[in-house]
Amino acid sequence: MKGFSHKTKDGQKVFYLDLDDLLVKEGKINQLGTVVGFYNKEIEDFLNKNVERPFADLLVEFNEYAKEKRKPLTISRKDNDIIRRFMRYCLLRSDYFLAQVNTQSKLSFLVGGYTHNDVLAHVDFFSSNDFLENYNATILINHSDIEFVTLKNCYISAMVEGKQPKYIIPINRKIAIMLISNSENIGVKDTYEITPHIVVSDDVMKSINARALFNEIQYSGKFLVCSREKELEELVDLIAEKNVKGEELLPIT
Repeated sequence: MKGFSHKTKDGQKVFYLDLDDLLVKEGKINQLGTVVGFYNKEIEDFLNKNVERPFADLLVEFNEYAKEKRKPLTISRKDNDIIRRFMRYCLLRSDYFLAQVNTQSKLSFLVGGYTHNDVLAHVDFFSSNDFLENYNATILINHSDIEFVTLKNCYISAMVEGKQPKYIIPINRKIAIMLISNSENIGVKDTYEITPHIVVSDDVMKSINARALFNEIQYSGKFLVCSREKELEELVDLIAEKNVKGEELLPIT
């Protein structure tokens, strides 16, 4: 959430849409969505070392590239693995995934229901290691007047007409990592130079943010974050109009 935050006398804060009461609020980034002791220490240490820290290191490179401090930006197989692993754990940590496991697994009835700790302690039992195996990362740069929102579940699953789904991880109000199918990247090798995708249309950005709202309701139903209130208030209007749908995105060039 740091990329969406602003400084206050009380620390770094973000604006967020609370899906419980549909109010736009302001909260500290080190407190919003944080539950002390939610995971045991062993799992917390594993997530920090193997999932969150490597991903955070990659974000520095993407930010530098977007700010034209780093050119070209080369992505390796290891980098793609880091991004896919981060997204896999985002899914595994969602309330939606846990509910699916406990609904569909016969074993869950015998053990009295799985917890998030159970899922993360036995990841390969609950989820395939080849998650998004045929996808590669690129960067999505927002040149429109609409800012990215981000969601508690961290990534947006975006359907685009006639193509494989795209997966978008907003980094800040103007930059996102986007995973696209190898079928759209003919000739991509283990190491390749990033070709950025640029969004200039406000309507395209609004469709991405609307999809973020749909995904957050689907996966966690907690909150969405933005660096300003405007985009969140527009999402409240979508809810009021009962216009929250898992529709396809407008084309991303």
